[in-house]
Amino acid sequence: MEGMTPKSAVDAVSRTKKFDFKSLKITEDMPQPVTRPAEVRYMKPKDFFRIMPAIVDGKEWRLVTNILEVSGIAKPYDGAYIVSPNLWSYVREELKQKLTLTTLYVGITYTSGSVFITGVPVDTGERSYSAFHSSRVFIYELAVAQWVKMITGEGEYIHETPRGELAEPVFPDNLEDIYAAIELAFRDKLIDDIDHVVLKRIRGDA
Repeated sequence: MEGMTPKSAVDAVSRTKKFDFKSLKITEDMPQPVTRPAEVRYMKPKDFFRIMPAIVDGKEWRLVTNILEVSGIAKPYDGAYIVSPNLWSYVREELKQKLTLTTLYVGITYTSGSVFITGVPVDTGERSYSAFHSSRVFIYELAVAQWVKMITGEGEYIHETPRGELAEPVFPDNLEDIYAAIELAFRDKLIDDIDHVVLKRIRGDA
């Protein structure tokens, strides 16, 4: 550019040539984000929630199994435990502990999107089965198709529905079925050995 100083020539080029922002793109293969497993808890939901149908695309989302409810041996060990089937007879007959036949459901809460497992005892004709149990089963079945909140009523649970229309739930893609959910929810509450610390506590060995 005749008659211009080096600096003024650079300024002139800068004004006439726009920066190519596409040149910022890195085309090399980039590492993919790590998919973290869903967090699952065993609990009764307090928020609005939905329940997975029993079967979805051939995958099971409901299970009937035995649950051992532990309380009183030591606070850190209190709670619900999954027990390996090969130990059921031992727990019942040798340790005189009750195993409760329980239907496990997988659900998700609205506010936090937390996935949970919740259980209701199966009606086997025992006197301990009450309207609180049957009303939970009724509400969980309602929750398959709509958002509901479960509230303690007089002698049973009652439910309410949201005032507005809530979006459909989105379950984590990396949670394949109820077995994957159980593995996460009961990772610290699985009794699969006769020398498990909970059984040793019950026996008085620890």
